[in-house]
Amino acid sequence: GRGSHLEGLQAAAQAALDELPADAHHLRARVHAQLVNMAFYADPSSMEAHCTAAEQAARQADDPLAELAALRARSMLSYGPEHASLRLALADRLEHAAGAARKPSVGFWAPLWRIDALAELGRLPEAVAALPDLRRAVRAAGLPIARWHEARTEAALAEATARVDAAAALAADARDLFSRLENPL
Repeated sequence: GRGSHLEGLQAAAQAALDELPADAHHLRARVHAQLVNMAFYADPSSMEAHCTAAEQAARQADDPLAELAALRARSMLSYGPEHASLRLALADRLEHAAGAARKPSVGFWAPLWRIDALAELGRLPEAVAALPDLRRAVRAAGLPIARWHEARTEAALAEATARVDAAAALAADARDLFSRLENPL
């Protein structure tokens, strides 16, 4: 099943981490970040330790790819309105790191995190004002999953701002996009 497959991946990632030289900070950050992703599904209690290790290694690496990995790991631990201010800061840092790494496929997360955090803080006009940034980042990313995130975010903001007809149409678009992700044929 999925659990045994994930356990095998975790074991392989941990073995790779154990074999990495202590000064391979850029790789250590990325492996720890992947272990955060896996732990989300298999062992949430280990997420914080791997995330902290990813952040420490990324600081030592001075590598935008390591920074991106650590930022995404921290974001996994920072959902909910109590972490909205942190996610605003993470969005700014991710935007910078994605630009430095020339990774528009990752950069779309910055406006997405920003909009989600602003909405959670009740700052709906600012969240709506950030939609053009999300649209640009999604186009630059060119990924189907990014288009789905854009549609679902626009639908949620339309609903939150009492644009009911637009919300319904955007939600239908998001459902269609998601169904194509699930069944690409």
